[in-house]
Amino acid sequence: MKEFDTEVVVETRTVPDDRWKTEADLITALKAGDAQAFSALVETLHAPLVRMASVYVHAAMAEDAVQDAWLSVVRSIGKFEGRASLRTWIVRVVLNRVRSLARGQFNTVPYATAGPETDVRPSVDPDRMAHPELGAHYWRDVPGRWDLYRAAADVGGGSCGGT
Repeated sequence: MKEFDTEVVVETRTVPDDRWKTEADLITALKAGDAQAFSALVETLHAPLVRMASVYVHAAMAEDAVQDAWLSVVRSIGKFEGRASLRTWIVRVVLNRVRSLARGQFNTVPYATAGPETDVRPSVDPDRMAHPELGAHYWRDVPGRWDLYRAAADVGGGSCGGT
């Protein structure tokens, strides 16, 4: 049996595009600001990253996390040291963003599920919404900050429903 001294190194490709034959070529292009390299990377990895993120958070938040991660990748690609593959680095960026968003998601309560309001006072005095001639649901007196609009309508010959 013959032994081989050579070590076989398999170079993986992050994107299927032939312009970047190795991951090192792709990283060099990304660091140089090559928009086509970034587009190829996004086209290749975006959908799998969203699927991975949606395991941890709902679909809309997963999409947000991945988009935020892409921004982080663009901003931080110059700091990429190559200790892991580019794909692994991007996955970690996405997972960190998902973790941050999920932490915020569980610290807040959606308005619709917050429960009944404890303050049942109306936000607008109901008497202000009772016009003497037009009836309910019409302003009796147009609010003060609308005086400008009323003046403009009077100058222009229009009307804005004031008294």
